[in-house]
Amino acid sequence: MVINGTLIYELDFPNKEVKDAFLMVLVSEYTGKSQIEIFNLNIRIHNALINKNEIELQDSLTELYANAVYDTDTKQEGQRQSLFVIAMRLSGFETEVEVHTNVGRADVVLKNGEKIIVVEIKYSKHNKAEKELEEAIGQIREKKYYVKYASKEVTLLGIVFSKNKDITCMFERP
Repeated sequence: MVINGTLIYELDFPNKEVKDAFLMVLVSEYTGKSQIEIFNLNIRIHNALINKNEIELQDSLTELYANAVYDTDTKQEGQRQSLFVIAMRLSGFETEVEVHTNVGRADVVLKNGEKIIVVEIKYSKHNKAEKELEEAIGQIREKKYYVKYASKEVTLLGIVFSKNKDITCMFERP
């Protein structure tokens, strides 16, 4: 493509299979898990999201992050969000990151046909995550990140990564 007289190259994956294989290797390297373990874990994550099963999602994400290499295990939401997004893409969801609205931006929006999951991710400096979980869901509600998807089946999802490595999830309807 040429922009303002300058030739610009855009690198992309040739197809979904190559993209998925690349992401699988990436998650495997980040977590130290085999590709078959990642595959099975992504099936569990997919089912937990579709069925809005908080416990299964918490357990699956905890397993995914438990082996995350030290360099990626930080207190920054962005680091945790990156691995989450890759895992969601491998779990079969169309994934949008930092989705802008007229009043803010949602961390992640997951799409699976007519099902939409609006996700807000928080990090808790405390071992208890209840306050941050309420803040995550409250932020989605207050900023109305879900309104642009009103014609679809929308679910809100708050995820909190705690200081003690716990992951807490909560699903709600808008």
